[in-house]
Amino acid sequence: MVIKWRTLIFVLLFFLICIKNSFSDVDDREYIMEETEFINTVQSSTKYTKSVLESAATISLVQPLELRFFYYPDLKTLLNFSPGLYVIDNGTYWSLGNRGIQIPGSINSRSLFLFDGYQINNYFSGYPLNIPSNYVHALEIVHGYSNVYFGSNSLLATINIIPSFRYYKDDYYKDTVFKTYSYFNFYDNKVNNNNGFMINKKIGNYYFTLSGDFVNYKGREIFFPEKKIINDFTLPNFGFVIDDRLFYSDRSYSSNFALYLYNEAEKFGYIDYQSRYHFPYYGYFYLINSPYSFGNDRNRFIFYERKFNLSPNSKIITKLSYYSYGIHKEAIYEPNFSNIILRYWGMAVDLLKNNIFSVENNFYYKFKKGELLMGLEWKRSSFSFNTYESLYSDLNPFDRNIVIEFVNGKRYFNLFSLYFHLDYYLKDDLILALGARYDDYSNMYKNFSQITSTGYIFQIKNVYAKPSVIPNIGIIKKIKDDKAIKLIYSQNIRFPFFNEVIENGTWSYYLAPNEDVSVFPERHRTLELIYYSEYKKRNVNSYFTFSVFSTKITNLINEYSALADTTGDASYDESVLVFKSYGNLESTGAFLDYVYQFSYRKFIRFSASYSNVRVTKGIPGIFEYLPNSPKLLLLAKYGQNITNNLSVAFELKYTSDVLVDDYRRLINSDGWAWLVSQGVFPEPEKKIKSYWLANLTLRYYIDQNKYFTLYVNNLFNTKYDYPLSIDLSRPMTRYPGYKRSIFLGLNWSF
Repeated sequence: MVIKWRTLIFVLLFFLICIKNSFSDVDDREYIMEETEFINTVQSSTKYTKSVLESAATISLVQPLELRFFYYPDLKTLLNFSPGLYVIDNGTYWSLGNRGIQIPGSINSRSLFLFDGYQINNYFSGYPLNIPSNYVHALEIVHGYSNVYFGSNSLLATINIIPSFRYYKDDYYKDTVFKTYSYFNFYDNKVNNNNGFMINKKIGNYYFTLSGDFVNYKGREIFFPEKKIINDFTLPNFGFVIDDRLFYSDRSYSSNFALYLYNEAEKFGYIDYQSRYHFPYYGYFYLINSPYSFGNDRNRFIFYERKFNLSPNSKIITKLSYYSYGIHKEAIYEPNFSNIILRYWGMAVDLLKNNIFSVENNFYYKFKKGELLMGLEWKRSSFSFNTYESLYSDLNPFDRNIVIEFVNGKRYFNLFSLYFHLDYYLKDDLILALGARYDDYSNMYKNFSQITSTGYIFQIKNVYAKPSVIPNIGIIKKIKDDKAIKLIYSQNIRFPFFNEVIENGTWSYYLAPNEDVSVFPERHRTLELIYYSEYKKRNVNSYFTFSVFSTKITNLINEYSALADTTGDASYDESVLVFKSYGNLESTGAFLDYVYQFSYRKFIRFSASYSNVRVTKGIPGIFEYLPNSPKLLLLAKYGQNITNNLSVAFELKYTSDVLVDDYRRLINSDGWAWLVSQGVFPEPEKKIKSYWLANLTLRYYIDQNKYFTLYVNNLFNTKYDYPLSIDLSRPMTRYPGYKRSIFLGLNWSF
């Protein structure tokens, strides 16, 4: 469906005329909001609440009024239009980048997501989240590598979602408040819908919230020219067609459920979100449009927190949490043992489940010269994984005839962490910030081997991890009461992602003798100089932050195409995907973020991020640059109340050009190299061009309990692409972005 300009203008005018005529009898009262709070404190930089002015980090805050003006259909869109961040999407997963670094295929294993201070993207699996944007009251964004207090994957950014559940106290003057919303999205000749509800109730001295969110996305048609090249080549040469359905629909469904109960001393929460999707990015011989290829993710998270006040200046905070992540993937493809005449295909199946029970105790003490936090965390983790290939027939979809079982195992391990943070006032205007974290993750990588039911040998080896200490030191010089200059040096470590270890274990026994796939922890070192100022007077609030930074990353873990032999004839002519430490990076850059808020009537944000990422140690001809590394990101937002009942908000983002994943990393791939040598695939374009994205939000408040929303995503219908991990998607190197789409919604409170 091509939405022309005149159609878009007509829809906008129709929306305005309808709401004006339908509700002309509504009094001209200020329904949009009373004066909205302006947040200038942060929790996720030190595990206790403190002012941004005195925090040793580069911090951005997405304000509550900002989320009142601007509608976001999902969390990934919100993050993509947040300062300094960018998101890539492959139709199945989305991944966050910051400061010019996002490794294609890493799927958020280098970014940390918190929900009210609790980790909700498991480090061992790292996958993206389906937390509804309706749950978000505000965002804390700790940029870069300054945050060492939450563990191994808080590298590119730490994102703390401040839940909207905790900011409905004013509604509890009623016995019960019921909020519901329904949005319809018009895209590609399809109508998609998003519906949800939230119930708030005061029960004794507790605040209770129950909420749900349901999204049904019917998908869009995508044409991959590389798939057509494969078909045009295989039909005359091999006598069959890999996939005659060249168009793909990236359909998906997700649901979320949350329960929250809290007061000032304790809180309990339960979050359950799951999604079902298909694989638009899978390349080569996968039947991307098969209805029987799917993935299903489910995340469940339960937590309990209790504060014990020891004195007016000290307290102990105890946190208990349980995290469960499960994934079920089935992908149809064309291996050598397929038989199209008998309607048999090959199927790759991945079953994975991870459970983590965590106990955390923090001691906080405020004294005359500063503040101290000390913490101890213990995690008990279980990890089960089963990967196999089977024959599959659409005549009997539930029959599984396993041909090769790669692994079927389960691991248990304990993880211990110690950390502290000290803010010490050397003078009234001079603060020394010291922090460190000790992690003992080494026992999760102990050697493990297994002979599966089909005789396949699985081995975990050559993973070099040992207990580590990561420090953080900063000097903060306050200038008056509203300005500060900060100098910070920090380190952090990314331990090998457990899925990377499993992938290596699948192939390590069969690798060629000269293939070294040793994996070491990544080490990140950063030096930052930050200027921060804030202004607050009557109805005007603003802040300005500017930072310059230099970062060095050693032992970068990335995908690698290695030679192997799984047939036993010592030919070593197969190519397999493994992970290894084979790169060092350096990044220098600058970041700027400015926010201006006038009461509840106007909101302005401008941010800019520049980074220059270079490979200082790589593999000549295979890894010489970092893909998906935009040097420049610009973001501008403007929201205003046109009348007391109508608000308009416009945002514009610029992303500079990026290089695609280096296809030369797959030069060992037998099929790939042969097809390239035959001229079947031309060398892919190395760059994805820069582009602008714009969104428009109109909101009309009928009264204090009801409002309409009209949201236009990609207002100018910009054509753009996301870079893909070439190991997973070959021969495709890019995934098309989303065209213009229109959302209509109604929020209603009872």
